[in-house]
Amino acid sequence: MKEISYFTETGKQHIKEGIENQDAFAFKMQGNYVCAVIADGAGSKTQAKLGATILSQTLADYIAENAESFYFNMEKKEIQEDIEQKAISILEETAESIGCIRKDLGSTFVIALINRSKEAPGVLTIHLGDGAIVLGFTPKDGINSGKGMKNVLSFPKNGRTSHETFLTSMPNFSQYIDVYKREISSNFIDTEVWLMTDGVYWADTFSNNWGLTKPTVRETVEQIQDVEHRDDATYICIPIN
Repeated sequence: MKEISYFTETGKQHIKEGIENQDAFAFKMQGNYVCAVIADGAGSKTQAKLGATILSQTLADYIAENAESFYFNMEKKEIQEDIEQKAISILEETAESIGCIRKDLGSTFVIALINRSKEAPGVLTIHLGDGAIVLGFTPKDGINSGKGMKNVLSFPKNGRTSHETFLTSMPNFSQYIDVYKREISSNFIDTEVWLMTDGVYWADTFSNNWGLTKPTVRETVEQIQDVEHRDDATYICIPIN
């Protein structure tokens, strides 16, 4: 099986203003499961990078350690509320330790819990705010046999306008968390789950209607390394088979 790959780079606007890359990511393997998390610290928050770092590390560990429960036993509302409670707990603890408030640590997040078992491979996505999660795959037979294909598992979620998004600093943010589960067909090979921040998909790699501009997710997303991007850009790719 291929190794997990990842990429993160500071956006040109942040470089110009002397601001650090506010994206953070983590992943943890537990048996047949991999949990990957990317948190995108909100530029309007004073401790955005710290909040994103603490959140991504904590949630990756927590979900991986309880993978069976999350994947098989918990309903959508249970997952939403459990993730909110865990996030609030660690962010409030961090805020108290450094003398700020939870709102100063706000971020979005994209999470994928991937079951890489041969018997029942699949992915559970948990998503707050912008960012996206995309499945890349190649059918073994049928009309599209041998073609690299893709499917967006979780689209970006914005607020009242395209310039607003949902953050962990909001009250009752569990209502904005999207949860989705998909089994992976045995007819797919070279299957990969891609998590990405908005800095990736706005860097001339996706069209306005979310059609990928290259034949495969990999060709599309890896363009980020060759194009100029305004915002911080981070992705993780987890192979399933």
